[in-house]
Amino acid sequence: MDRPQRPRVIHWFRRDLRITDNTALNAACASGAEVIPVFVLSAWQRNHRWTGAARQEFLGGCLRSLDGNLRASGGRLVFRRGEADEELGRLIRETGAKAVFFNRDPDPFGKQMEKRVARVCGELGVEVHGFKD
Repeated sequence: MDRPQRPRVIHWFRRDLRITDNTALNAACASGAEVIPVFVLSAWQRNHRWTGAARQEFLGGCLRSLDGNLRASGGRLVFRRGEADEELGRLIRETGAKAVFFNRDPDPFGKQMEKRVARVCGELGVEVHGFKD
């Protein structure tokens, strides 16, 4: 007999590319659901004048390290390119995730994106859990 599938939730990695001492990730894991970790590389991150070659290389190294840490724990990092609200919406539909967890971003762009993500989640009937970290 097949075991019932655990519910799924998404943890949206943003600036906090770590698995230790990560408030939202800890909450996602504590939910008892299967956690789908994702990082979305937006056009802003690829094309902004602050994100030159050295920063992009650093980000790439951080993401490789994060993926390695997740793989050592039995998971893997899902990597998407595009606008976070659109990509998270796609991932929710693909996986049937019931919630999205993330650490809130203090900057205006980050706050605006959180509102957009919350709107998409609301349209899909998915819970949103933002944390101060």
